[in-house]
Amino acid sequence: MKIDNQKFDEFENYTDEVEIEILDNNQTFIEFEINLSETSLDLTEVEIKKQPLSSNFGYVIINQINAPKTIYVDKLISNSNQTCIKNSEINSISEISSECNESDEYFIDCPGSKEDFSCTISENKFVVYGLTNSAVMEFGTCIPNWSCTQWGNCINGIRERTCTDLNNCNTNQNKPEESETCCNPNWQCSEWTPKKCPIEREQTRICTDLNNCNTNQGKPSTTKPCEPDTNWTLIIIIIIGLLLIGAIIFIFLKFLNKDEQEQPPAQNNLRPSSKPPRFPPQQLNNFQRQPQQIPRINTS
Repeated sequence: MKIDNQKFDEFENYTDEVEIEILDNNQTFIEFEINLSETSLDLTEVEIKKQPLSSNFGYVIINQINAPKTIYVDKLISNSNQTCIKNSEINSISEISSECNESDEYFIDCPGSKEDFSCTISENKFVVYGLTNSAVMEFGTCIPNWSCTQWGNCINGIRERTCTDLNNCNTNQNKPEESETCCNPNWQCSEWTPKKCPIEREQTRICTDLNNCNTNQGKPSTTKPCEPDTNWTLIIIIIIGLLLIGAIIFIFLKFLNKDEQEQPPAQNNLRPSSKPPRFPPQQLNNFQRQPQQIPRINTS
């Protein structure tokens, strides 16, 4: 801070009319004249707020300096040439209306003037004169970028969410709704059908919202996979039947084999053949060639 263009000395007793400069990064930020013989100034009570680095527009809020002053506001919007003055005490820049048309608000073109206020542009800053109390905000083409949280639970027919402008345009232009009426579904479902799992291995049911909320929120599943029931009784009966059939066949074959073993062996009855024996042609010729020998009878 400077007083009469000299660095402020806390041990100096300043009187009469002085010019005070408040600096920001060694650049004049606020300047005003005050008669310290007539008006006391407690710097510990002075409150000054400037836009944060994340802001897309410039602004300054000043409280507890009740004297006409000049304020230097950063020009952050490239094509902006307007400011809004709020000539009453505020704590937050959001208290300035989005259209700059509320009480104690003055919309000023830069360069330009209105009533006791004037505005110029110098070195990429708005220089606003005549402000006695509180705030100046840059106005320009700032397009809001709204980001909203998920809707909360439906309570007493109302659900809410929070929407934030990521560009910090300080306007409600095109701001999405942050609350709306809602309905809590009351789902009632039928039994799973068919009761026995079908071949398709899927059961179905019908679920109806008794409150007719026209939404599928929280709707239970209406299909589910299933496994057919195994009929163990039938399987056991079939196995026993097969075992009985096998036992019967085994017993039958065993008795049949026993009967065959108990029968006497077959007797061969030799009967003379009614047919003469057959000889091969060569042997037959040998018989025919041999002379018939007449046995000799010994008569002596």
